[in-house]
Amino acid sequence: MRHIKLCDISPEPVSHDPELKKQVLLRQLGLLQGLSRALLGEGSEASEHAHPGAYEVLYLIRGRVEFTVEGRTLMLGPQELLVLEPGERHSLRVLQEAEFLYFKLPA
Repeated sequence: MRHIKLCDISPEPVSHDPELKKQVLLRQLGLLQGLSRALLGEGSEASEHAHPGAYEVLYLIRGRVEFTVEGRTLMLGPQELLVLEPGERHSLRVLQEAEFLYFKLPA
């Protein structure tokens, strides 16, 4: 059994945008390649990037985030889920302070 408390996890930089921070809850567990939580302020942006060998699943807990995926823009609101296919180029812009969980699974 693992019992993990968010308050015990120090924020660390996101690889493609080091000014953004995440808290990594799990790095590897079975097929799961990582489970992280991010709290991003209004106006924060993540530059366009892709994960060629992995699906990325994002669940927005609160806030509003504009995602651009392969040139298509969509708004994500509270309690919505976004699944990014392996290799899909994506970026985001936070419209209202956002908290979300995201994880990666191998393709």
